[in-house]
Amino acid sequence: MSIQYVYKKIENKYNDYRDEIQYLVNQNPGQMSFEEYDYIYKLIKSKSECKLLVFGLGRDSNLWLDVNKNGKTIFLEDNQEWINSIEIQIKNLNKQIDIRNITYTNVGYDADRLLEEYDSENNNLKLNLSDDIRQIKWDLILVDAPAGYGKDMPCRMKSIYESYNLSNKTFDTDVIVHDAERVIEKQYTNYFFKDYNHIKTMDDNKHGVLQHYRSNYKK
Repeated sequence: MSIQYVYKKIENKYNDYRDEIQYLVNQNPGQMSFEEYDYIYKLIKSKSECKLLVFGLGRDSNLWLDVNKNGKTIFLEDNQEWINSIEIQIKNLNKQIDIRNITYTNVGYDADRLLEEYDSENNNLKLNLSDDIRQIKWDLILVDAPAGYGKDMPCRMKSIYESYNLSNKTFDTDVIVHDAERVIEKQYTNYFFKDYNHIKTMDDNKHGVLQHYRSNYKK
């Protein structure tokens, strides 16, 4: 189903952005809750033309493009087929989207080892990100990928690490991690964001837990 067709099916209950959120929740009940989407949307909106980095590309990508319409948004995605599909759908809406194809080279079973190596100053958690991504001072980083549904597939060790790595020398960069109740997500967020300001936990016991952190680096 294309995004164009999807938009024709949205019911106008609120007559604003919340109609799109409600549609996303109805069509993807296992993803974010209405309250989580609304929280992130308002946070991005409050930053006004911000620099937004999103680990993951999904049906909610158009929502982030819309709210950050005059800002800079980059999506990092490892599934080329999904990238091709979303690019076509966004183009059909006469919009542009900046998607970077990245590769996750480890699976969930590697999580403990990678953290032990990092503790021993052998850092194998870095992703092959372009220079421009590393040079931008991000206002908000959203971690919602890779899927990480099992330990035999890529999990979020490196995306969580890089969200820390791209924000730990900045002041007031917001980092949001979804599905933070899962073992690896909890392990890595507790490790890397222990010195960040913890802003909020969202948990309705139905959807993945959302954790919101904010960097507090001071020279």
